[in-house]
Amino acid sequence: YPPALTARGGALMPLGRAAEAVAPLQAAIERDPAQRDAHRLLGNIMRSERKTSLAIEYYRRALAVDPNDETTTAAYALELAYMADWDRLGEIKARLRAQVTRALAKGQRLGITEAEGDDRCAGLPGPPDHCRAIRMAAWGLASGART
Repeated sequence: YPPALTARGGALMPLGRAAEAVAPLQAAIERDPAQRDAHRLLGNIMRSERKTSLAIEYYRRALAVDPNDETTTAAYALELAYMADWDRLGEIKARLRAQVTRALAKGQRLGITEAEGDDRCAGLPGPPDHCRAIRMAAWGLASGART
């Protein structure tokens, strides 16, 4: 049952057992390629193992299932920014801008968190990478990178 396999993989990750999480997540995708969370979690594992190209591919697949998933969009943007892949980053520019607009419309503001240093992330929804991705993408797009 794909959702159960995805849940099992997701439960192993916070326990520091990411390597064990890969098999159930891949099994979930084999049984049902529309398992967005399985794709995203595999992307997170690949990112933690510094396998950026694989992380990008898993995030891309997750976004093919659900193009409006903000957490995956942010993770995808972060990896694209690390790779300086401004062409693909430009493709999701509208989604990134929409995320910032929604956050600001909710009265959230960009501030400085101690953990993020120069990143202005306090008050944004999602994990710290969410804000870092938006900021890196915005910097890349604003600094003359091709869009």
